[in-house]
Amino acid sequence: MTPERWQKIQSLFGPAVKLDGPNLAQFLDRECAGDADLRCEIESLIEADRKRVVPGGRGKETGMMQRCNEGHMFDAAKHASCPYCGIPGLNIARTEPVRLPPVPKERATQPDPALSFNRAADTLPTQPMSIVDDGPTQGYFKAKMGIEPVVGWLVCVKGPDQGRDFRIRSNRNFIGRDQKMDICLAGDKQISRENHAIVTYDPRNNNFRISPGGSHGIVYLNGQPVDVPMTLKAHDLIELGVTALRFVPFCGDSFTWA
Repeated sequence: MTPERWQKIQSLFGPAVKLDGPNLAQFLDRECAGDADLRCEIESLIEADRKRVVPGGRGKETGMMQRCNEGHMFDAAKHASCPYCGIPGLNIARTEPVRLPPVPKERATQPDPALSFNRAADTLPTQPMSIVDDGPTQGYFKAKMGIEPVVGWLVCVKGPDQGRDFRIRSNRNFIGRDQKMDICLAGDKQISRENHAIVTYDPRNNNFRISPGGSHGIVYLNGQPVDVPMTLKAHDLIELGVTALRFVPFCGDSFTWA
């Protein structure tokens, strides 16, 4: 529809919408003579205008219905321009999905050099990390002196090992019947094989303690059961099973290896 055509429709719609019945028919016969399309356009605008009703049903509204250049009908009293065409000049286009170009077949199986990994490497079985064993854990004095010096003794005064002495070294000394114990009392069958009791020398504080191990057997210090770590003093008596051990310190107030 040309602008000239639309201007003619508007000029005829204004007076025509105010007429009714025979008066409207005579007006259209006169103004649209020989132009059936023009008459149809005006009649459709009049029909659309008269269908609009004021809220509450209080009669017809006489607003101006207009048709834009694209043929859309809209209420000129509510809209400055056709709401269906949008605002001219903004160039708002439809949202389109991004379409990536297909990957060539010869590149589909090749790893991307820009990536730090590739699928082929990810499918390889994981190899366990090799751990280098740098030897047994060193005690407090061995790290400084190269040896574990004696810090005291336990002398057996009763039991199958009577008369024997057992060296005490720094940190914890485990007592039991097993050969791998630090203090092995293999002849006393009432002593647990492992960790019946623990004698500890603390090199930082330069003192000794006796502690119960993981055994069901009871350890006595000077006749009292050892339920928690207790301080050892020179010539204290330790009893476990049928064995009695006399404590003889070497490190103490008058000497220390530190």
